[in-house]
Amino acid sequence: AVLWDIHRLVKDQFMLATQTQTNIWLENLYEADHSKNQTKEGRLETSLPEDLWTFTRVQLTTVQEQFVTKSDVFFHTVCIIFRCIQTKCRSCWKSLNQDAEMCCAAANDALRMIHLAEIEVERIKLDADVTKEQSDNLEVVIDQLT
Repeated sequence: AVLWDIHRLVKDQFMLATQTQTNIWLENLYEADHSKNQTKEGRLETSLPEDLWTFTRVQLTTVQEQFVTKSDVFFHTVCIIFRCIQTKCRSCWKSLNQDAEMCCAAANDALRMIHLAEIEVERIKLDADVTKEQSDNLEVVIDQLT
């Protein structure tokens, strides 16, 4: 019983540390300047989605290397990271008081972020061999990003 309590405490501390670190990195990422461009279709966008998912892939890969991918710790950590992203995206979207061009770029970025999130979830499902329940929960997390 003592070992299980220690295991639970360590797991809780790890997840709290992951959440704290993710929030710090997201804050730094959102405060950074991102390159702006216009696609050949005329859509305005920034490099934020690619920057965000590059960071996220590194963090998820690091977690994946540390834990058995079928473990609850791995799965819960993935969900924590995605929820931190969701919270940050929503808070930034609500506070967006930029000009019309930046609003258009932010809307286009949001669509790209969702697409990149879906790709990342599919990669996790393939690499981590998640259970049906975990897969369903990941889909819920993605749906909450929209």
